[in-house]
Amino acid sequence: MIQQNLIFMKRPNIAILFLVIIITACSSGKNAYEHGNYYDAVLQAVKRLRQKPDHEKSSETLHNSYPLAVENLELQANNAMNSNASFKWRNVLQNYDQINRMYEEIRQCPACLKIINNPKNYYSEMGPIKEKAADESYNAGIAALNKNTRNDAKQAYFMFQDVQLFVPGYKDVFNYINQARNAATLKVVVEQIPVPARYNLSGGFFQDKVEEYLHNNFPEKNFYQILYTTRSR
Repeated sequence: MIQQNLIFMKRPNIAILFLVIIITACSSGKNAYEHGNYYDAVLQAVKRLRQKPDHEKSSETLHNSYPLAVENLELQANNAMNSNASFKWRNVLQNYDQINRMYEEIRQCPACLKIINNPKNYYSEMGPIKEKAADESYNAGIAALNKNTRNDAKQAYFMFQDVQLFVPGYKDVFNYINQARNAATLKVVVEQIPVPARYNLSGGFFQDKVEEYLHNNFPEKNFYQILYTTRSR
């Protein structure tokens, strides 16, 4: 016993971490609910009820937090729709995605369905909202690309990627993705110098070093391109 206590004292951080993991895994969601994080409270309560269907505290948390979570997300969605925010439809989409996720989680939990027997979803509204979200990102991407700077071209690339995520093949988004990538790509010209045989080094060695340097200093691998040329004699 003394030896075990000494081990515990030598490794307090590991013990605390282990305790935190256990507490988190067994959370009923009540703490999240009391802090106003109703969405997280729902997901935590559902997770606990899957493990222990008769868990009273989780049942109470789910019963109390679910209607508040839906109400809060719907309010955020309505506020976004009535705003002049640049990406308001993306925000609406995120809010409805969360409501749909709660719907799926509850539907896959028999104990949860006894508490929330008619969870709400917004699947029928998702199509038109995705179209609007795609359109706003598409227009923002074109505006960024027209600024003719490399950084703006990178932003445009990611916006067009979002468009593709919302509505695959939307308008001519593939052309704009390629155009933005090309405008954002840093072209690095590397002149290959013949290596004398006595050094027992290949051109591939230097090529690997160049690529390693670029990878470490330009982590955005989509936005640099190495062009190799050979020195003429």
